[in-house]
Amino acid sequence: MKSVKFYYSAETHIRRIPVLTDAQGNVTYIFDRITSVVKKIPRITVASVYDPIENKMTFGCSVCSPKDVFNKKFGRELAEERARKYPEVTIVSIRRNKIRETSKKYANMLISKHLEEYV
Repeated sequence: MKSVKFYYSAETHIRRIPVLTDAQGNVTYIFDRITSVVKKIPRITVASVYDPIENKMTFGCSVCSPKDVFNKKFGRELAEERARKYPEVTIVSIRRNKIRETSKKYANMLISKHLEEYV
């Protein structure tokens, strides 16, 4: 029986606030938040599917657009489908005592990889 685990990125925003600096680069004045620009970062869902019969783990991702409302159920369904049909990463011959550690490691790697595009 295949087991599936899901991992999610945190809700993140980047705020860019204009500042005034002196010749050495020290901040001398911070403008108000009204002039700041807020950029919403997308939420990512990673599905890790482990098949104990084949001793194989596959990973699939779904990326929610920054303009959309994050839907956990839809993200899970899409990530799991991609992990089963079109895996982004496939790991074969995993040691049984390293399954959880391997799953977390590769899920974090995939989340970081997808977030790099937006930061």
